[in-house]
Amino acid sequence: MRSYAGQPFGRTLTSTLTKQEVTVAYAVIMAGGWSEKIDLAVEKNMLRPVAEAILDDMKRGCPKDTWELHNSLGMAIRGNVARIGSTLDRSVFTEMGTKPHIIRSHGNYPLRNKATGEVFGRVVHHPGTPAEPFMRRALYRRRSG
Repeated sequence: MRSYAGQPFGRTLTSTLTKQEVTVAYAVIMAGGWSEKIDLAVEKNMLRPVAEAILDDMKRGCPKDTWELHNSLGMAIRGNVARIGSTLDRSVFTEMGTKPHIIRSHGNYPLRNKATGEVFGRVVHHPGTPAEPFMRRALYRRRSG
C-alpha cells in the first residue's frame, strides 16, 4: 500500500466470500482556489447577513439623544471576521455606564455646558450614568435562520 506523508494512502478491504484481499486507493483532490471560494460563500451567505442584522439591532436600540452615537455605528468585514460597533471612543461609557466621579476644571474657570450656557463651578461631583447595553443586546439576541 502506498503512503502519503507517512500515512497510509488507500484502504484494505477483505471480501468475506472469497477471502481475497483487495486494495482500494482513493484521494480527494481539491481544485485550485477552493479555500477562497468557501471563504466567499461563508461571508456572503452567513457572516454578512448576521453582521447586518446585528448592526440594524444596534441602531434600533441605540440612545438617540443627539444621534451622534447612532450615526457612528458601522461594520467592516475582512475575511471571516466582522467588526461591528462605534467609531466614538466614548461609546463604551454609554454601553457600560460610569461610576460616580469628580470632574475638575483644567484652568481658573468654571465648567459649563456650551450648548445651554449653564455654569457648574470648578468641581462637579458627577453621579455616574447607568449602562445602556444596546450593543450587547444586539449581539446576544437570538436569531433564527
